[in-house]
Amino acid sequence: MVIVFKGDQMVMKGIIYPGLAYIAVFFIGAVCTLSDLRAACEPVIKTGQVNCYDQAGNRVDCDNTGQDGEHRTGMAWPRPRFTDYGDGTILDNLTSLVWTKDAQHVNGTMTWADALAVCNNLDFAGHADWRLPTVRELLSLMDYEQHDPALPQDHPFDHVQFIFYWSGTSYDASPINAWGVYLCNGYAFNYHKATRAYVWPVRTAKRIDEAVSQMNPEHPSP
Repeated sequence: MVIVFKGDQMVMKGIIYPGLAYIAVFFIGAVCTLSDLRAACEPVIKTGQVNCYDQAGNRVDCDNTGQDGEHRTGMAWPRPRFTDYGDGTILDNLTSLVWTKDAQHVNGTMTWADALAVCNNLDFAGHADWRLPTVRELLSLMDYEQHDPALPQDHPFDHVQFIFYWSGTSYDASPINAWGVYLCNGYAFNYHKATRAYVWPVRTAKRIDEAVSQMNPEHPSP
């Protein structure tokens, strides 16, 4: 989602541009004003969980539990959460990420290297900038009030597999492994890159540098 700030000085990627009237910033969350950002506009999105449970797994009243279901902190999800472009792709209005509507557009399972190659070479719906999502991008889809799959209720996606999907994020402690997410429950884990797993391509709706260049022609993107 795009956030537009007005002011004499705007910060962009750590650089201060004096005198700019507008700057567009992509942020994982709802639209925030500058004052909101300084105060209550949180850079962490809501989990989606609204219920609370005791140690035995029984649902309980959330009052004074201190649980996620009571506080429900984080940036609220936009409504609608998703926009169907009608061309086989879905825009997530929360993150400005575009996903293939068919979570099995790349059919079957494959190794991590093959998953990267397939996404990098994908030309679909008029775009050739598809890629393997980061682990955080995969997790941004998760709704922890749901399971099988752990996606927001009434999500528009087809053929979602409940098992492990690769991300493009390597595991730093053992780079022969890479991170991924189980879509049945939102569990992130890492496996050897020779493991076969599912693939869900993603692309960014619009690059922030491109937005800045268009809105501020005196400061073109590099």
